[in-house]
Amino acid sequence: PPSLSDKSECSFLNREEYPAAAAFKSPSLSDKTWRSAAYSGQWSRAQFLQVSLVHQFDIRAVAYFTGGSVTQFTIQFSRDIEGRHWEQYAEGGTVHTFAISPPEDASLEPEERKLGLFTPIRARWVRFVLTGLDREHTLGVRGIAEIRLKLYGCREDSQTDPDRACGQKEDVLPESYSRGFIADPVTRTLYVCETHVPNMRPECRVARQAGDSFSWSPLEAQVGSIIGVLVEDSRNSSTIFAVSSTEETYLSSSDGGNSWFTVPTRDWWTARANSNLKMPTEVPGDGISRDPEDSPFTDSWRDIRFSGNGEGVWVRNPGEAEFELFYSWDDCCV
Repeated sequence: PPSLSDKSECSFLNREEYPAAAAFKSPSLSDKTWRSAAYSGQWSRAQFLQVSLVHQFDIRAVAYFTGGSVTQFTIQFSRDIEGRHWEQYAEGGTVHTFAISPPEDASLEPEERKLGLFTPIRARWVRFVLTGLDREHTLGVRGIAEIRLKLYGCREDSQTDPDRACGQKEDVLPESYSRGFIADPVTRTLYVCETHVPNMRPECRVARQAGDSFSWSPLEAQVGSIIGVLVEDSRNSSTIFAVSSTEETYLSSSDGGNSWFTVPTRDWWTARANSNLKMPTEVPGDGISRDPEDSPFTDSWRDIRFSGNGEGVWVRNPGEAEFELFYSWDDCCV
């Protein structure tokens, strides 16, 4: 989707307003970096950078550039024309703080780092509330905030601005899949994800073991594909990674899929390089008559084996000779 960074901007610091043309003149990162005036007081939620998008947009992600003096921020947004009524962006019912990671090498050029939004924002105004300042930064030590940001999204009204209309997604994350499953040996849960035809709506469900039986429940609607389970045997814990239903954002859960939060791409890359990461078993749409005993699409806990084919996901418990259908594609749980 196109960047919204060419839209009008205005900034506020200590109730002073700066024109958009003067807001992006800092030479240290680029001519598109915003720098505040020096502020000797205590930093609080009063400092923010406010952006007018003029029209209503669906915002899917925000990006920052390394090298600035701001270390974290939250997001507020407004849908009305005047920008008077504001809402706070939250995840899991809690105000979400976006952390800005420092560059690995300060001598390198600023690097863009994109953070997807767990729930897209529909807004005419966006306010970046600056909640942290690096006091060891050459500008931060003087109380000066410097930050470069981008918004990614699409125009809600496709008739008046077709070039920015919400349409075919361009930046679909490659880990998304149509059908698959993955078992978490730590929590003894099984995650199954599929994209329903004809509406192409992704859905994931989790089966949790309770004694000798299983209970199925849907995951949050924002979860599109479970893409990995990072097992930490020493701590007897696991972290679940997923791609959002918009296929543009990475998510993670550390409580067995009960709550989900957006994570930077770098977190997923780090997990992917870990030898303890389990990847999902993707199941093609053909092969309906394939015997689950001979299927190459398998996963397991220590004593329970799962197998997938064109019909669904099958399970074989300890001591049983044959597989039983456990999850039927399109019909859910058996």
